Amino acid sequence: MICSLLAERFNSVAGYLFDIKEEAEKAIENWYAYFGKLDIPTKDCLTTCSFILVDLEHNIAKIGSIGDSPIFYRGNTGKVISTLTDKDFLNETACIGTSKIPVFEIKEIPFSDRFDFMLCSDGFGDEIIIDKVDALFDYFIEKYSKISADKRDKLLKQELVSSMQDKNNDDKSIVFGWICQ
Repeated sequence: MICSLLAERFNSVAGYLFDIKEEAEKAIENWYAYFGKLDIPTKDCLTTCSFILVDLEHNIAKIGSIGDSPIFYRGNTGKVISTLTDKDFLNETACIGTSKIPVFEIKEIPFSDRFDFMLCSDGFGDEIIIDKVDALFDYFIEKYSKISADKRDKLLKQELVSSMQDKNNDDKSIVFGWICQ
C-alpha cells in the first residue's frame, strides 16, 4: 500500500519536484489511517517496507526503507552497495505498525548511464553472500536480459525456490531490475 501510494504520487509529478521524505511520511500516515478506519490494531499488521523510485529524466534513484529488508544497488561506482546492517541477537526490527510511527531511511543516488538494483525481504537478504553479490547482479542481468519480460518473474521464482538454502523460514521475496540508458 505504501509503495503504491509513493509510486502513484511520483508518477503524477515531475520526479525532481517530488519531496520523497514528505511523501513517505504521508504514505505512512495513510497506512495507519487505513487500518484505523477498519478498526484493526496496527500492532496486528506489523511490516517492514522498502522502495526504490527511479527518475530516468534526471538520472537519480530514490531509495527508502524501514526495517531490515535490504536494498542492494549498483550505479556509477560499478560496485554493488548494500543497505544491509548487522543484526543483533534479538533480531528486533524497526517496523510500521508500532505505536511509535517510524521514519523511512532515505537516500538519493545519482547515476549516469546504468543503475541496477535489488530489493529483497530479510529472508532472502540473510542468505546473500556479500562478497558474491556483484557476481549475482551480473548473473541476473546476463541471464534474464535474454528472456522476455513476461516470462522473467516465473523463471526467476523457479530458480530461486530450487536454489535457496533452508537457513530460515522468513519470506523470501526479491525485486531485481536494471536500467541501461
